[in-house]
Amino acid sequence: MGIMDKFTSPVAAKKAKTRSIVTGLMLSLALLFILNLASAFFFYRLDLSKGKIHTLSKTSKNLAGNLKDNVVVKVYLSNNLPPDYNVLTRYTKDLLGEYKQYSKGRFRFELVNTSNEDEFRGQATRDNIFAQRVMILENDQQSVRDIFMGIAFEYKGNRESLNLTQDIEGRLEYEITSILRRLTKASLPKVSVYQDSLYNAEYYRYFEHHINQNYQVMPTNLTQPVKTSDVLIFPGVTDSMTALQLYNLDQYIMHGGKVVFLQDRVMGLVQYNQADLINSNIFKLLEHYGIVIKPDIVLDQSCAPINMSQRSGIFVIDVPMPYPAIPMVQGMESSPISKGLSDILFYLCSEINTNPNPNSKDVAITPLLKTSSNSGVLPGPDFDINPEKFLGQKLMSTLLMSPITVSALYTGTFTSFFARQPSIARTEGFVSKTDKSEIIVISDSDFIRDFIVSASSSNMMFLLNAVDFLLKDISLSEVRSRTIPKSPLEISRWLYKNNVSPEDIARIEPQIKQLVKALNLILPSLLLVFIGLRRFFSVKRYKRRIIRRFQPILPVVEMHDKQEELQDEEHPE
Repeated sequence: MGIMDKFTSPVAAKKAKTRSIVTGLMLSLALLFILNLASAFFFYRLDLSKGKIHTLSKTSKNLAGNLKDNVVVKVYLSNNLPPDYNVLTRYTKDLLGEYKQYSKGRFRFELVNTSNEDEFRGQATRDNIFAQRVMILENDQQSVRDIFMGIAFEYKGNRESLNLTQDIEGRLEYEITSILRRLTKASLPKVSVYQDSLYNAEYYRYFEHHINQNYQVMPTNLTQPVKTSDVLIFPGVTDSMTALQLYNLDQYIMHGGKVVFLQDRVMGLVQYNQADLINSNIFKLLEHYGIVIKPDIVLDQSCAPINMSQRSGIFVIDVPMPYPAIPMVQGMESSPISKGLSDILFYLCSEINTNPNPNSKDVAITPLLKTSSNSGVLPGPDFDINPEKFLGQKLMSTLLMSPITVSALYTGTFTSFFARQPSIARTEGFVSKTDKSEIIVISDSDFIRDFIVSASSSNMMFLLNAVDFLLKDISLSEVRSRTIPKSPLEISRWLYKNNVSPEDIARIEPQIKQLVKALNLILPSLLLVFIGLRRFFSVKRYKRRIIRRFQPILPVVEMHDKQEELQDEEHPE
């Protein structure tokens, strides 16, 4: 075989290349047609986001797939929405499209026509979609505009609505799935909430909103037996309960009722630098069940900041400083209740003793929430919670204790607190022992108050997961934990941990933020330029290698091409 057989002429190679391009184009079009045809029958979505937040959870898929009747969904999106809402709009449409895909045609949604603005507004108002007033920057001028963003649901004559706000994106699937569960369920589970004379609904607006959305709530002050609910939420007391209240609470547990206790051991207010032990007979009841909340305050280096006034020259400014008595706890992957939850806040909470209690050998203790590995405790009875105490790094550097349990699950056999009182034990209907009850303890009564829940929605999600766990229905737990991960740049906390003084933090933090913003703008462009140059020089080197490799045979190939051209001229077709 000669050289001419080994190397094709440039003319022939060009023809072969043309044929290859045409063939490849036709195959690509055929493949595209086949894929497009297959997509009408098969649905698949690749989600590479952290936590798979752009793909429906298994619970939502099952709920959509098991719909017994059609769900009609109307989406209200005003014309000319601000650019800040574009991401939320696109995410909402994509998410509703997934519900539709998995519902086998029973979930239908449509965008409400906005051509007639007055009619659009009237229809939105009738469906309980309310106007939101937003500030818009147009043509270098600020203006105020009313916009409508919401979803209206209808199922078998029952209606619910969901108003969309910018902060709802991370929990949009949870909100939609919750609405579908309420619409498709004949009745909601019954849950009792203890409310004594000190209970103030003004402090529990978030709590009451979420509880009423998910359960049929029945308030009780425990002066009467609780018999109609499977779970009791106990938001805590600051004083002793009456003997009748203790008895009804005890017998509720003995009859198989499950309880979520949110009970402080120390009551205090950081702004007043004051904290005192709570003396209540509730702790005797809990200790009888093997539940011991220690008389201390838990400290953690992973904590929420509070604003501290610092003088900078002639000015006094508020600087956020980490405050270890407000731990910021992460969910435990081993727990179905707290898995996936982050930044759960506690306010002056106490340690829960997880060592086996000799008086309650048949009770098992399972930690649900723990602080970080840099923890500590502030012992009582005198508590110095002055934030100034934590600024010098001396106390912070001593937080070297292992994780401390601040919430736990108790299961096993519980005996009645009144079992050894013959006069009570002979009461009709009295139960002295149970192995059917479960108790969850959270060592913080402020855990579900508005000032904490407004700072961290994970607190409310944890409580709802705890109630669902006791109800033996954790289907929504997975959906609640599917929130958009937040990765805040907490410069002040990082500087504080590296022993930078508050005065220097106030001066350095704005400079670091400006530097980070500049790098975010410049680095992507530099990266693209680098990739382009690298590609350019790589191709150039490859061409040089090809030329060096085939340089010796190029004259022979050129001579062969000339001979072919002469032959074509002498013997034209």
